[in-house]
Amino acid sequence: MQEEDIRKALDMHWHVSAVGDANAEHDIITYEGRATYTVSIMEFHDGKVVHETQYFADPFEAPAWRQQWVERVG
Repeated sequence: MQEEDIRKALDMHWHVSAVGDANAEHDIITYEGRATYTVSIMEFHDGKVVHETQYFADPFEAPAWRQQWVERVG
């Protein structure tokens, strides 16, 4: 998946999040044919994003100590 494709997938995520489509919001992004999860940390100023940091990770099993809080998606 190219950077442009990743950006399109993230833009779609933000769109469905804004309209409240929780099912579509949790669709999985794929990168090079593998499922990838993302976390975005955004800084806003005057209602606009002024800084965004994104972290991407391969799926992983939660450690035993936090299994009680796990909610599987997908």
